[in-house]
Amino acid sequence: AIYGSRASNGVIMITTKKGRQGAPMTVSYTGNTSISQPIKFVDLFSGDSLRAFAEDHPDIFTQTQIDQLGTANTDWQEQIFRTAVSHDHNLSLTGSVKSLPYRASIGYTDQTGIMENSDMQRISGSVNLNPTFLDDDLKVNINVKATNTHQNFGDHGALGSAVNMDPTRSVYDTIDGVVDYFQWQNYGANLGTPNPVEQIMEVDNRSVANRVVANVQLDYSIPFLPGLSANLNVATDMSKSEGHNNRPTSSPSNLTGRFWGRLSDYAADFSNDLIDVYLHYNPDLGDDHTLDVTAGYSWQHFQREGTNYTRGYYDVDHPYQLPDSSDFIVENYLVSFFGRANYSFMNRYLLTATLRADGSSRFAPGNQWGLFPSVAAAWKVHEEAFMDNVTALSDLKLRASYGVTGQQDIGND
Repeated sequence: AIYGSRASNGVIMITTKKGRQGAPMTVSYTGNTSISQPIKFVDLFSGDSLRAFAEDHPDIFTQTQIDQLGTANTDWQEQIFRTAVSHDHNLSLTGSVKSLPYRASIGYTDQTGIMENSDMQRISGSVNLNPTFLDDDLKVNINVKATNTHQNFGDHGALGSAVNMDPTRSVYDTIDGVVDYFQWQNYGANLGTPNPVEQIMEVDNRSVANRVVANVQLDYSIPFLPGLSANLNVATDMSKSEGHNNRPTSSPSNLTGRFWGRLSDYAADFSNDLIDVYLHYNPDLGDDHTLDVTAGYSWQHFQREGTNYTRGYYDVDHPYQLPDSSDFIVENYLVSFFGRANYSFMNRYLLTATLRADGSSRFAPGNQWGLFPSVAAAWKVHEEAFMDNVTALSDLKLRASYGVTGQQDIGND
């Protein structure tokens, strides 16, 4: 419950790798290669089985519909999937320059999708510095990570088309001596399932995203009051992306009744800024008693903005008309006050209490704050004297708790 409105789906704690003071320089490399492939397809009619079914069911198929069936046996799912080979490489350098421990790494990932015309390439780099000052009373932890990602999304809608497309038709067709993708529209059909192979291969659906995640954390042990320390964490997560989702004017896969083809451009910026500050008090109460108290404040700001501009092809006299554009900018804030107290007696009997007050700008004025308490008690049974001779159990602990968590992810506004 100390995470309040952020804990409704659980909490994941991540600790980044660091260098160690005085440690020798170490270079390490890890790499892997993977092979992926689909293991099962939807069970569908083959061309032969569909033709036989149509012949055997004149109550469902008219003779005209039977005559319109093709002569092929095309498994459209096999046509749009493939065996994909991907590889990943990471090189890291860890060590210490005098009193400055460091860790730097660079990585490259090349991932091929199991659907045709889909892949991703990513370059990443990170630096971690964790020096200490003031006779080790002040510990500093600096982390910076940057990524550059190129993504080719393809068209996942081709999967639905592969399930629905006529298996009696070939991937390619010849009309007036010209070989091209088979399309129902070439035979006068205003609607119909698009050719899945054309749908996935002719799309140009790509994006480039750059992201930087950085934080500076200061942990200061106050010398004139033993057991008291102050912690400050300032962090940011920024990303900038742009991309396009285009189709040639010869492609009917985007048929809407008005136009073929598509030119679509988009861009988005995202930022997430955080300030956390808390005091931690752990006084020396003797051998039998332990007290640990934390109280703090958190502020977080999210901002998202982006644009989208789409044009469609109407006819040869009006190429790429019917524009549809939009842009947005939204932001929201989270403000929190939190506290926690842990007490243990003889390392056997434990009490914990937490309280967090969360404020979110996503709610209407007057309803923006929530209070999230929790309390827990535990008994380390295996620490009792009567458990000394019980060798069947290495650990036994009983714990009861009650707490309240919340949820503020109700939209992007």
